[in-house]
Amino acid sequence: MDVLSVDKLRTCCRSLQLLVEDVSRYYNVKVLWGWRSQKWQDDAFARGTTKLKWPDSKHNFVDPETGDPCSLAVDITQVIDGKPIMCVEPTDWSNKVAVNRYHGELRQLYFFSGGVLICGLKQGLKLRWGGDWNSDLSLLNNKFNDLFHWELVL
Repeated sequence: MDVLSVDKLRTCCRSLQLLVEDVSRYYNVKVLWGWRSQKWQDDAFARGTTKLKWPDSKHNFVDPETGDPCSLAVDITQVIDGKPIMCVEPTDWSNKVAVNRYHGELRQLYFFSGGVLICGLKQGLKLRWGGDWNSDLSLLNNKFNDLFHWELVL
């Protein structure tokens, strides 16, 4: 993991830190988000990349004893050949190279997510993934995809 990822991971609760550290034994991991401030949460809500306003996201949790950030959610992706898998939809769907790259990255991210889920199960964690919000192991009924998002179910 790069230095920025380690810094972001430190804003997460210990269970998520251990999860991502375990995942990073098998994959090169980039942490996109740990804890989010009110400004960042409001910005994400305005862009439509989250459905929750501050302070309702698990990214906004603060340790009640210390007041320190203690995110109960983390957004992560895999890094391959030095590039994070971001699954950006092509602007021109007739561009076969861009479309093939997008579909390849999407498949890679789903594969990576299976690895994250297995690492969580090994640790006894109950996780919710943004590609299967109701955790029924069916991806066909998901209405809002946030494929980088993992959160603890308490």
